Amino acid sequence: MGDLLLINNCVIYDKNKAILYRLDEPDSPASLTNPGNQCLSILLNSNHNLIPKEFFFQEVWLSKDLPITSNTFHQHIYMLRRILSDLGLPKDMLTTIPREGVQLSQSVYIQAYSDPNALKPEDTSDSQYKTATEASDDIKMERKRRHDPKKIKTILMISMAMLITYSVTLWLSLSIYGSNNYSDNFTFRGIMKNCEIYSSPGNISMKYITNDVNKLTYSCDARSKGKIYYITKLPNPGKSIIFCPDEMKSTNAHNCKSLYVIEKNHDEL
Repeated sequence: MGDLLLINNCVIYDKNKAILYRLDEPDSPASLTNPGNQCLSILLNSNHNLIPKEFFFQEVWLSKDLPITSNTFHQHIYMLRRILSDLGLPKDMLTTIPREGVQLSQSVYIQAYSDPNALKPEDTSDSQYKTATEASDDIKMERKRRHDPKKIKTILMISMAMLITYSVTLWLSLSIYGSNNYSDNFTFRGIMKNCEIYSSPGNISMKYITNDVNKLTYSCDARSKGKIYYITKLPNPGKSIIFCPDEMKSTNAHNCKSLYVIEKNHDEL
């Protein structure tokens, strides 16, 4: 197996760094002594076979001209058990067979592990490369949509339409409310819904006025002097209908209600 092993799907053994750490706690590694690291590597790569004590002596100590005793060997195995247990692995993971050696428990599952954070471009599989490329293309397409000239032009046109609508409303306020008496700027056309009807200009077809006024929810009673002002030929295509419950002056024109109409769509201002 490689130098990076996964034990029981929860603990990583890194031989090169001589450390062990849990997958869910990568920032809290347990360090191993050099002899302990060598012993653990031998056991994890043993395929659960019994490893004689003499083999450890030769591979870990004697081959490097280091002194070794049975007591020193068992101390290192004991420290390995303690570290493995602290990481949540079984306490009997390493089984000592008296006068024979040490064996890795059959219940322990070992597999090679690839650190996803250490993946290099040249190691990336075709499917991973394809996924990364598609993700990059999606980001590029999204940026292109955000900077699409047609989309920007549409947004500008909508903004201009909203500005024109606001300007129309302001123009109406200045041209109509600026007068001391609304009816001074309009032509009297008759009585509808018990309200006096005025229009500007004065030659607007009564057919259009009657059709629009009949759709209003506003009405006057016999005692009121309510008035309806009907306006066309505005700077923006459309018309405006203003309902006032009585004779209004510029000082109290806020009691009037205005309806601005564009292409037969009614929206309360």
